[in-house]
Amino acid sequence: MEIFQDLNITEPFIQKHFIKYPQASISFVFRKLRNRQSLSFFGDYPLISVVVATMREMGIPVKRRMLRKTFNQSKELRGKITLLDQLLSDEIPHKDLAGIPYNTRYSGKTTIASSKGGNAHEI
Repeated sequence: MEIFQDLNITEPFIQKHFIKYPQASISFVFRKLRNRQSLSFFGDYPLISVVVATMREMGIPVKRRMLRKTFNQSKELRGKITLLDQLLSDEIPHKDLAGIPYNTRYSGKTTIASSKGGNAHEI
């Protein structure tokens, strides 16, 4: 039996919650998602990033102060200011990470460390 986990199931919950409570906090929604048994597979950062991405799609502004409170509630993310800045950046994709190309062994882009030590060399 195969089990597929996907964060897309969280979007309807997030949208419904923010439609009903437009002034709701990110930390409340995050705590609700984290306590769900079906989402226990995911870490805190993916859950928060889906909340932020959904809020942006809905046109709800995301403020640093709101995210900082959420990060402080997470044992995993407490004090990780760099990750907080990444979520606030418009340049970083928060959704569709599966669409990002990756390097294969023979694509000419990957590197393999030399067996004699030293720096990695292009194939």
